Amino acid sequence: MNPRGGFRRRDAASLASRDFGPNMTPMVDIVMVILIFFMAGSAFIGPEWFLTVGMAPGAGAAKPAEPSLDLPTARTVIRLRTDASGATVVTGLELADAGIDALSARLDEYLKSGAAKSVHVVIEPAQASRYQDVIRVYDLCQRAGFAGVGLAKAAAPPPP
Repeated sequence: MNPRGGFRRRDAASLASRDFGPNMTPMVDIVMVILIFFMAGSAFIGPEWFLTVGMAPGAGAAKPAEPSLDLPTARTVIRLRTDASGATVVTGLELADAGIDALSARLDEYLKSGAAKSVHVVIEPAQASRYQDVIRVYDLCQRAGFAGVGLAKAAAPPPP
């Protein structure tokens, strides 16, 4: 019984009037989705902080250092392709159709001589090259201490 007398109403309007304020569940769901989105997105920002940009110094900047008398930075291309037997062969760094082991020995020579610090390497695999061989060559170049190592899409073969 209602204290004012009579019976209490039990329809939908009276049940809804007992709830005070808006329903917070959808808002909490949306905030959680936004939070997860920003947390996942922040992981991709980190590597961009380490990119170097070749910009000319401004008017108030200090003068750049004089270039050293070492060898100038060179760029060389290592091409990978698969031969008829299915093995990966390497061309570049004064090698012609050599195996990856021969490339490894050649890169060790660069590492011991210290010449690798002034060379940028571009690895250019053919479309049929095995992925693990591309990564192996990339890893060998990184360990040899080259100034920069990158991957490039192989040029299309000339039409017959």
